[in-house]
Amino acid sequence: MSPCLRVKVNMPITLFGIIWLAFLVYSCCSKNPHALLGMLLLSTVLQSTNVLVLSGGTGVGPLTITSGVYFLRMALYINQLVLAVRKETIALALFMTVIFLGLVLSDALSGNVILYFLQLLCYAMCFSQILKVEEVYEKAVVERIIINILWFVVIMGAVQFLMSCLIIPKFNIIRLLFYNEQGLTETVQFLIPERYPRLFSTFLEPSYCGAFLTGSFYYLIAQERNLEGNKLLAACVLAEIILTRSSTAYAAMLIGGIIFAVLGKNKRLLYLLLPVAAAGLIVCIVQYDEIISLVAAKFASESGKERNKWNRYAILDFYDHKIIGVGYKQARASSLFYSILAQTGLLGLGSYVSMLGTILHRSLDMPASSEPLTGAKLALITVVVSQVIACPDLDFCVFWYFMFVIAVFYYHEDIHYEYGKDQV
Repeated sequence: MSPCLRVKVNMPITLFGIIWLAFLVYSCCSKNPHALLGMLLLSTVLQSTNVLVLSGGTGVGPLTITSGVYFLRMALYINQLVLAVRKETIALALFMTVIFLGLVLSDALSGNVILYFLQLLCYAMCFSQILKVEEVYEKAVVERIIINILWFVVIMGAVQFLMSCLIIPKFNIIRLLFYNEQGLTETVQFLIPERYPRLFSTFLEPSYCGAFLTGSFYYLIAQERNLEGNKLLAACVLAEIILTRSSTAYAAMLIGGIIFAVLGKNKRLLYLLLPVAAAGLIVCIVQYDEIISLVAAKFASESGKERNKWNRYAILDFYDHKIIGVGYKQARASSLFYSILAQTGLLGLGSYVSMLGTILHRSLDMPASSEPLTGAKLALITVVVSQVIACPDLDFCVFWYFMFVIAVFYYHEDIHYEYGKDQV
């Protein structure tokens, strides 16, 4: 089930929804285009709350509404509905076309599936719209927005952790604003009455939060020129990654570090990972038996068995529909790889890989890892790693957060890249 479009009790609008829509209207009326962009990026981290509920009982989260509003408002801003035509948007459009054809051919384009597809299409069109209007954004302002959102997630994570550990009360106003999802189709960890000593901030569960924090950590350390001022934030993010106690986050952190070490061009930045790697190695040596036991217990647990069963069923669906899949949201798996194979077949997997490759292109041609775009692309890679491990949704809000960030910074990369070519 989508993390942003879920079934819940019949209630027209939430308290959070009233506040969010008020700020959304203000942002649309504002002459500052950064206000609406900030709302869009912030909406991606508010995964455990809904704005309103449709008559059929389907709850709509802030990202779904804000992405649609952003697309229409920026279309008015530039006085045209035509999307940006460039290889990134073409590759994304190809992937969306494969998904649509899969739904049509599998006769699954009905009911809630239409809403899920429209939601994903809205995110894709929003990405394309950002590419169309990216030159209106000031790089320094966007960077501040990203840092402020990260601080918000970190602070909320600390508050949530204290509440979930029952150290401080679970204040009702916090629940109404940030955790109003009723958990009929999704497990909302905040609503668990027992002690739950894991950090997940404003996300539904620790693995989702871990994906965001891991991506954000590498976004921060990939920027040499801003690292000095963001050391405290990076340290807080690292601490909260540990507090998620998510094996998905730990694995993504390790793989992201390997990628950074192999592809990074600034050795001084690589040295920052050495203390982290050394600490991890010491923990593995000292707690080797316990770690092995935990890994074995995870695979043997009811959750592990259930996830393995999902993957087996997804593979069977793929074998029956190898080319185009059984349709978007028509198969469930615990890994993005199995999910894409089952839902969209070989065509979907090929177009997805092509889309990612196109979006991540030229990232290593940049002369300095200090560029925010390079950090955003590295962050996106770690998020995809998390999805392959245990976050299988194509509409995963963290994935689209970094897609939007990448789209904003593309304009500045293009200027830098063309200038570099002119100097050769």
